[in-house]
Amino acid sequence: HISYSFFTPLTEIWISPETPSSSDNVTCSVDYDGIFDFYWQVNHEEVHNSTGEESILNSNYTKQGDLVDCIVYTPEGAWSDEFWIGQMSVYIE
Repeated sequence: HISYSFFTPLTEIWISPETPSSSDNVTCSVDYDGIFDFYWQVNHEEVHNSTGEESILNSNYTKQGDLVDCIVYTPEGAWSDEFWIGQMSVYIE
């Protein structure tokens, strides 16, 4: 079984805003066109996931001081397994 990936470790994941407050929704996106699986963790516990071009974590999930991680995969397809792209972290100010 050979797996081909079109992504490199240079694929960038963005979280905005860069310094979110507890009242901000947090958006995670990838600098590559396509559909991705997004997994959100707050303090290392998964709280939300979605599939799309980007993902938004509602501010209801976070409070000041929380560590938020957005972990991104390519979706599993007919010819490919789910593939880890990377992750980005941010602290809630």
